[in-house]
Amino acid sequence: MKVLLILILIEFDKSNLILQSNIQISDWGKEFQPANPIEFLNSISVKSLIHCAKFCNLNIHCRTFDYDVSTLICRLIEGEVKTGLIIPSISLTSRVGNTNLISNLWYHISYIYDRISLKQSFYLNGKIDGILFPSEIFQSNANQILIGVSPNTINTLNLFAQMNQMIFVSYIKNTSEIIDEATLVVYYRFDNSLIDSSSYQNQNASGINIQFDLNGRFNQALLLNSTYSLFQVTGFYFLGQINYPFTFSIWIYPFTNQGIIIEVRGFDNFWWTPMLGFDSNHYLKAQTWNGGAFYYVTLNSFVLPLNTWTHVTTTFSVDNGLRLFVNGTLVNQTSSYYVHIASGTFNILSIGGCSDPIRWGNSTHSTILPIQYRGKIDEMKIYSRELTIDEVYTLAN
Repeated sequence: MKVLLILILIEFDKSNLILQSNIQISDWGKEFQPANPIEFLNSISVKSLIHCAKFCNLNIHCRTFDYDVSTLICRLIEGEVKTGLIIPSISLTSRVGNTNLISNLWYHISYIYDRISLKQSFYLNGKIDGILFPSEIFQSNANQILIGVSPNTINTLNLFAQMNQMIFVSYIKNTSEIIDEATLVVYYRFDNSLIDSSSYQNQNASGINIQFDLNGRFNQALLLNSTYSLFQVTGFYFLGQINYPFTFSIWIYPFTNQGIIIEVRGFDNFWWTPMLGFDSNHYLKAQTWNGGAFYYVTLNSFVLPLNTWTHVTTTFSVDNGLRLFVNGTLVNQTSSYYVHIASGTFNILSIGGCSDPIRWGNSTHSTILPIQYRGKIDEMKIYSRELTIDEVYTLAN
């Protein structure tokens, strides 16, 4: 059996507007029926079709929406128009819209070909986006691959897109492998090394006054136990994009309940946010920036036990806001819609403390105190999507 899998990161560059999309609208009296009901993301009440389109555009997972002018109900749907059906609606004031890919944003695209069943599958950011069954088997004896052109346009420059990290494998990957390939940005095991075990294999990690401890949650762990101990890694693209979903998953073993666990700042050092850590009352807290102030969620029912391994996860999406999980259980979340106003640049992630204490160490705006965390860290994963409650529980257990 011969199969084909191509994984490509693509950035479209037709506009200077990060959130620009082309919106296509159907005739009146239509609604959308996705291929699978689980593709429904959310149902909200908004005052116009344009507002419905805006909320779909803000949600990185939304590809299709329908809106009823009479009821003001806007339904956001993950499925692409071509994978579902536009059907007649009982309401004559309902219309269907869909968004194209957003300019100036990287996308992960996978193409899988099964030579036995002839099935061709297309994935966008780890999610199925299209399926095709051609009538004839693929045949080729080509000795070259053309990227970005066809034989008829080989002498024409393509000035509108970029590509990065193309991978070919000769077997069919399962859906779990594909979504991890697309969205697991880094995975640090901290087994006596700073090697990134994700498919991206980030090489930009370093440490200041760090050690490795033999008694990790799994094998070894990162030990941060000096006046200034810091693990740092650069090159986070999606964390710098406005309203882009994220997940931080990490095992911690605190010696004291204080300090920054995870900090993110822009490459130009003009944007800074402690994303996970402890407040002045020693409570665990997750926070982010909304453009005017930090907002946060807190584990305020108890203080984390010291010298004990605890699994902590924080997630963000425009649908669910900021969420905080402890040992796989959701302990707090924002009560309404919030935004994540990111740096707009590549970001630097630091573990264990404030990366620039001279500039940010005296900040009074952050509810997470910008001081040193002392303890151990293990099994850190960062995703460019919001993990579900079940996925978080699986990671913790």
